[in-house]
Amino acid sequence: MKRKFPGIKISRSTLHTMQRKVLRYSYKRITTYRPYKIANKTLKRIMFVKKFLETLKDPTKIMIVIDEVGFGKPLRNYGYSVIGEPLVYKFRKKLNNITCTASISENGIELLRFFYEGGTTTEYFKQYFDKLLKEMKLKYPEKGLVFVLDNLWAHKSTYIMKIMQD
Repeated sequence: MKRKFPGIKISRSTLHTMQRKVLRYSYKRITTYRPYKIANKTLKRIMFVKKFLETLKDPTKIMIVIDEVGFGKPLRNYGYSVIGEPLVYKFRKKLNNITCTASISENGIELLRFFYEGGTTTEYFKQYFDKLLKEMKLKYPEKGLVFVLDNLWAHKSTYIMKIMQD
């Protein structure tokens, strides 16, 4: 700056302040752009969607979506209280989560179950999945079963993964 404008005296800190406040620039770490990672992720997603859509059209297969929802604890995070005093929920006993697990296909709800002891554990999901699998094999003996699950840790147990591979 001093070489290009020899008559102007400006400190480095003033220059940095102007960059931040006037020009809205900040000093950041330089990152390298890796287009191959983005391309691989995008390609994997495209292939998954293509396979998913093909499975939907396949009359020899039935797709079953499994999902859970938990409720039972106080749903509100805000409420009214006297000014200057905190808002406190007072319960006499501990509330457990109630978990509803549902399996849905193009024909409607296949299996609905409530767990009253808390969230979805591997043991509860194993029982649910065994019952669902048994009922679906009886209901759709001629069709291949395709299960769609989210990434809940109970869905990734070794038992469930072994059944899915078979």
